[in-house]
Amino acid sequence: GVINVAVGAIAMVAAYIFWALRTGYFGFQLSSVPAFALTLVCMAVFGAAIELAVFRPLRNTAPLAKLAASLGLLLVLQSGMIVIFGNSLKSAPSVLTSDTVTVFDRVVPKDRFLLAGIVIVVAAALWALYRWTPFGLSTRAASENEVSAMLAGLSPSRLAIVNTVLASVVAGGLGVLVAPLIALDAQTLAFQVVPALAAALLAGFTSFFIAC
Repeated sequence: GVINVAVGAIAMVAAYIFWALRTGYFGFQLSSVPAFALTLVCMAVFGAAIELAVFRPLRNTAPLAKLAASLGLLLVLQSGMIVIFGNSLKSAPSVLTSDTVTVFDRVVPKDRFLLAGIVIVVAAALWALYRWTPFGLSTRAASENEVSAMLAGLSPSRLAIVNTVLASVVAGGLGVLVAPLIALDAQTLAFQVVPALAAALLAGFTSFFIAC
């Protein structure tokens, strides 16, 4: 039940971690696949940390308090990346192909089509997860009425941490894929959440299909 405006910053953190792993910033250099996998693991751990440290203590507070906390998290992550990696634009390494195709006499990079396809597949997978699995149905039930969910034997705490971890991994993976398209920059990447929130609002915060 949290509108987390820090999701864009989470994607930004993942993009910086991937860049550091690919360029040897941490003292060792990995190829794309191991670096991408390790980045997703880092985002899973990070998602669990922010749920336990930020959102769980605020569970019983007003929605505005949770929104303010996520905004504070966004600013902290943005400032942290600037302090650690600097404020200069960096060339993000690409995971997807750099080949091009011609569409109606226009040269278009293939990665745009691949990224669109990945978004559709991820949205379909998430829709199926929350529509048909016990975990998804439990999450929807707890979101609608937390007290009733607890009386039915569900654990809102466990559901919350799994959902936050899942959101962080998805956001982090897409952040790594999107960064080469818009440059690796703490301010630009972090505020990509604004058009995403607009899409979520049009979808009523319930429809993966409309948001996609």
